[in-house]
Amino acid sequence: METNPTSLYHQRLVTGLPTFMPLFGGLNADQLRQMDFGTGLDRMVAAQRSGAHSLIAVPLIARDVIMGVVVMYRLDGSKPFTWTDLSLARDLVSRAALSIDNARLYARERASALALQHGLLPRQVPDVPGLDLCHRYVPAKRSAEVGGDWFDV
Repeated sequence: METNPTSLYHQRLVTGLPTFMPLFGGLNADQLRQMDFGTGLDRMVAAQRSGAHSLIAVPLIARDVIMGVVVMYRLDGSKPFTWTDLSLARDLVSRAALSIDNARLYARERASALALQHGLLPRQVPDVPGLDLCHRYVPAKRSAEVGGDWFDV
């Protein structure tokens, strides 16, 4: 999601601060426009039309990288968010960000390891006079984690 760099929402996002608006439903269009423009404004207006009256937006940050933002709304019939809810949301999003980043790191390292393994395999089995050779490569199961690959001639 892109935000306008001059908007309050964007400025809070890049500094890692949450946006806490317990009375979000009472804001008019001009007040929402001060928060964000374009797509962000469209989403806030749509949320209000759907009955959202309270908002918390927390940046999803891990290892000083902003991966996104988690936006939570409360709908009509529920109480507005409280400062306790904000604290809980920040803790939850912080833990989620680290878990997501760890999963991305694991996937990247796994892809590198697989590329290295495949790069080390011979492109073709050499011709040896007097022998008929065939080969087979059997990768280990994903659960093996380390080792277990077989290449045999």
